[in-house]
Amino acid sequence: MQGYKLCSQLESLEIDTYSVLDEQLCKSLTSLQCLYFVDVQETRLTEEQALQHLTSLQELHFLQCNTLGELPVGLHCLMSLMKLEVSDCPPILKLPETGLPALEESEITHCSMELTEQCRKLALATSQPRVKINYEYVN
Repeated sequence: MQGYKLCSQLESLEIDTYSVLDEQLCKSLTSLQCLYFVDVQETRLTEEQALQHLTSLQELHFLQCNTLGELPVGLHCLMSLMKLEVSDCPPILKLPETGLPALEESEITHCSMELTEQCRKLALATSQPRVKINYEYVN
């Protein structure tokens, strides 16, 4: 438990495996604002419900996750989330069916054509969030 107390001041975290993100750890990350999943080899987040405890999270990044098949279903529960970035994650074909929170910006780079087109349609349908696809804003 002592180790988890040290996590309460952490503002940014980069991880390469989902297995470290359990519910107890997420509850202790009370100041976490930016979370980076980099080169994760799992196909999906095992404890998706743990993410809902990241109440200060403002930015969520999925980078070079070449085996990740889908974004976490519970993203819509992250009410403080302002930015979502998905870069170099070709297996991800769509946004979660449960939707996203009221983002200010999303960035999609070098991802599947299906995800890219879904985000492009979202951008054209509304002015919010600002959507950047392959380094260019589409709205």
